[in-house]
Amino acid sequence: MSRADLAPSVAVPAADSAAAGAERTLAVAAFAGPVAGLLLVVGQAVTLPASPARLPLLAVCVTAAVSAGLLAAVSWRRGRLPPSWVAVDAVLRAALLAASFLLCWYGGGLAATTGRDNSPLYDFLVVTAAVPGLVPWPLPVAMASVTLVTATSVAGELLLGNPMWNVVPNSTAFHGSALIAALVARQVRAVARRTDAYHRETAERAAALSAADERRRHTEPLRQRVLTTLTEVLESGAIADPRLAGQARREVAWLHGLLSRGPREPDGDLPDLLRALAGDLADTGLRVELDLPAGDLPPGGRGAAALVQAAREALTNVRKHSGADVARLSLRRTADGWLVEVADDGCGFDPAEVPVGLGLARSVRDRMSRAGGHSAVRSAPGRGTVVLLWAPR
Repeated sequence: MSRADLAPSVAVPAADSAAAGAERTLAVAAFAGPVAGLLLVVGQAVTLPASPARLPLLAVCVTAAVSAGLLAAVSWRRGRLPPSWVAVDAVLRAALLAASFLLCWYGGGLAATTGRDNSPLYDFLVVTAAVPGLVPWPLPVAMASVTLVTATSVAGELLLGNPMWNVVPNSTAFHGSALIAALVARQVRAVARRTDAYHRETAERAAALSAADERRRHTEPLRQRVLTTLTEVLESGAIADPRLAGQARREVAWLHGLLSRGPREPDGDLPDLLRALAGDLADTGLRVELDLPAGDLPPGGRGAAALVQAAREALTNVRKHSGADVARLSLRRTADGWLVEVADDGCGFDPAEVPVGLGLARSVRDRMSRAGGHSAVRSAPGRGTVVLLWAPR
């Protein structure tokens, strides 16, 4: 049978995955059942007493042995249990069991034809009953395939006169073996899936760290070059505007700190950080009107840092593009976070005309989303701009 013979609902895992390893392990476990069953049925066949049914029973036993050998060989070769083979094998085992009971009935009963109180295939079927439970079928499907053999066993034993108190435990052994195998197989596959998920997550994190290291390796020389150029421009006195020169010095100092220490969380609570931000912007000629809550507030964290950085970007945008001399900066506490609003009465713009992936809205949104927050930009030509920033506490 080819791979196309498999049931469409059964996925074939990648060869190097933990899921594939689990299937190989279960296939080896299943291989042991048919092999042991083959030995048992051969042993039963050679000890059959002389009777009219002996040769037909031998043929049934040989057929069962060949079937077990084929299933074991296919499972071993493929490294997994082929569901279609197991399904066909379940039907064949039920048919062979029914044939053995009919032959025993024809030959004069169990004692006369087998020398025992059950079919010569009984031990073989008990050993191999676990195989359907190891296939990645839903549990009801696995139990249904075993029920076929169980029902045949019950009918055959009753036909041959076995008492009910013996028939029931004999027949339920099939379901017990399959159920235990199914529960173990489900646990093995669940562990394999978790292992694969962990490996994927680890690989993704490693790739992200590698990409970040690569970006730092390429951007640091650029930063160093820009820093050197800015420092030379400042030292040469080429910037005549005192406010612009002051802003350039602050940017140089910030870049020096970033390169020497790396990015750091800002110190202080959020209102203090926003007051300091307003002071920085005042040095550039933009007056910032503050509306901040009074009282002691908890220190800022990752969310506060993102709010301050995004507010700085929004205020810088006001200074550069709005034409306004005054901006409003407010802070409000929400149920589970902070809401910062940056507003101006400048020229405004049409957000629909900003290319996708560019502009204030995109850069601020990305910054806030990394901190678990969100943002919104509202503007229209001639009606100013409002930037809303929210981050969790």
